[in-house]
Amino acid sequence: MRFERTALILLAAGILLADFFLVLISSAANAFGAYWVLSLHTALLIGGLGAFGIFIHRTLKKYEAKPIVIMGRGVATLGIGLVLIGALQLTSDLEINVVNGYFAEGNMSTVVVAGIFSIALAAAMLTAFQLFSQLLFLRRRKMTKRNYQLLLLALGAAALTAFFSHPNGVHLLDTPASQGVLIILLIAILINSFRLSWIIFLTRKEKLLNLLFTFFGILTSGFILFQVENMTVFRTLMYFHPGIQELIFGMLGFTFCYLGIGFFSTLLHLPTSREFDKKQTELTALQGMGRLMTQVLDANELTATASHLALDMAEAEYTWIELIDESGIQPIENSMINVTKGDIALLQFEDGQHFRELPLQSGKALFINDIANDRRIRHRDLLTEIFGSFAILPLSGHGGKIGLLCIGKKNPFEFDADALTALYALADMVSIAVENNRLIEQSIEKERLQQELLVAQQMQRALLPQSLPASPEFDIAATSIPAYEVGGDYYDFVELEGGRLGFIIGDVSGKGASAALYMAQVKGIFQTLSVTTNSPSELIVKMNASLVNHTEKKYFVSLLYGILDINTGTVTYVRSGHCPPLYISDGNFRFEKPNGMALGLTDGDPFLNSIEETRLELRENDILVLYTDGITEAKNVNDEEFDTSRLSAVLQQSITTGTAIHAQSLLEDIISNVENFTTNREAIDDMTVLLFQWKGNSHTFAGIPKAAPGTGKEIEL
Repeated sequence: MRFERTALILLAAGILLADFFLVLISSAANAFGAYWVLSLHTALLIGGLGAFGIFIHRTLKKYEAKPIVIMGRGVATLGIGLVLIGALQLTSDLEINVVNGYFAEGNMSTVVVAGIFSIALAAAMLTAFQLFSQLLFLRRRKMTKRNYQLLLLALGAAALTAFFSHPNGVHLLDTPASQGVLIILLIAILINSFRLSWIIFLTRKEKLLNLLFTFFGILTSGFILFQVENMTVFRTLMYFHPGIQELIFGMLGFTFCYLGIGFFSTLLHLPTSREFDKKQTELTALQGMGRLMTQVLDANELTATASHLALDMAEAEYTWIELIDESGIQPIENSMINVTKGDIALLQFEDGQHFRELPLQSGKALFINDIANDRRIRHRDLLTEIFGSFAILPLSGHGGKIGLLCIGKKNPFEFDADALTALYALADMVSIAVENNRLIEQSIEKERLQQELLVAQQMQRALLPQSLPASPEFDIAATSIPAYEVGGDYYDFVELEGGRLGFIIGDVSGKGASAALYMAQVKGIFQTLSVTTNSPSELIVKMNASLVNHTEKKYFVSLLYGILDINTGTVTYVRSGHCPPLYISDGNFRFEKPNGMALGLTDGDPFLNSIEETRLELRENDILVLYTDGITEAKNVNDEEFDTSRLSAVLQQSITTGTAIHAQSLLEDIISNVENFTTNREAIDDMTVLLFQWKGNSHTFAGIPKAAPGTGKEIEL
């Protein structure tokens, strides 16, 4: 690779040097206007700049830089062009005249200056163009490469049109061909200038830096663009070659347009950057907790790391974890960040009750948003010097409460609904991690593996919905039966704005405890992202981006996520490698099979291109059946699979013979038929079924009962 790049730069330098001497010699012999000289001059320029462009492309491709670094390098390269123009303006013996409509040099020093300046400016602008072109391919789409190729073709056509617009190629005429090429070039510039999807993923600090870079880039490229059309620079480039003037003008036009749109796009995204950074921090913390659950066995390391993750997620100043053991509940010292036991002892109400006692007794989260003005708090003056707002979330295990996650902030009113939702997910994962850690220690000491798996099963059941959504508009039934004590199947619901219900069913590859742990990670990511996305495909893409770099290669997740609009009966869903749902309408049984790749396998275009969002318009008594492959791949003693045909037949018989159709009765028929089919053979995979029956649009959506971690909703004091 290094040899190839060295050969390219030497080739480019050699061709451009040969062209430079051709111009010198032909000018000295008064033959520069000859058609064969100009044709050879054009060919050498195309070859030299082409080789240089390929060299720059190969060099940049070797390095994977951040967008903000690419932007800074591009603006710096534009600065080099500005220096070159300044140097040209200071050249005193430059003399280019217009004789009979043609550009002609007044002396040989003009030829030298024009050649050096034109080649150097073209190389600088080509480098800047290549740098900014790198940004086009960040988070690329299907048409990105084709649009960029259109831009390159338009630039090349504009340069060649400038040469062929006159027989000797030194005097540019405004022809219909040149006007048409210019219009195509303008369209290509505009199409490519809106490839700015990478901006939304910048941090707030990077957005501010990008604003600075794009601002100076606009000024620099705009000034150079103006100078390229100015008398001295224009005559110099046109004299050396009209094509090079048109090429530089086109590249600068793209650069100026891209930087301008990038500046305003960054400006528009800046107000939401704090919230985006917050969500990114929450997601990173959940991913870190997921890894912690599967890798950390030491209890001290676990609590310390979990406390730091909570600190980052909540953007807090104080965190600690309190765990219950034989001696009672007490703060874990290595988890205490920026707080002492003396500070914790001050957290009391007027009656002497410590803050921790309320969430331990009720099983509900406690948050106080304004400590300074809450008259029920003792030691308010002392506490105000430390805390402005405060939250305690209970950690629940198989035997009840196992501890508390405590978070304090200096400022009041810092805990809103979104922040608490993310903290609930973290508390769930901390609970599982702490509980798993304790179980592992018990297994080492007592060799009680079976008891550990039973406890893990209870923990996993706690992660599944404890109650189903209720509404007159629909009937829902769901169940999940692990093949072993714990499994990797998952389903959940989330209430969305506008009377919409989000539902998800998934299956983690593998079985047993490892699949269950990854299932918990999937749940945490889903709960965090579901309230921030507006479409199933957007959620699936974000979940995949989170899992693909933080999941072992041997694991992947098949998912089906959909949104039911309660007001219209419309279901919009994405099937990401999951079993095709069975749609029953007016006696017709149809397995829907839209495309979609499982999560965690790959990122980028292969995954984006595989996603297909599907919409169903439900009518009265329509039924939608979602399931995992543990249903259709269940085998009998003859090694025959239950398969989709038997599933369809079971439901058809139940609907035909039943006097009243209910979602729960249909679900029970499915499970009982699968169990009868597999008699005397152990289940080989987890079985999960989620069944919707649409009743119509004549009622008002009643809402979804929400349950916080533990036994109830959060309480506010």
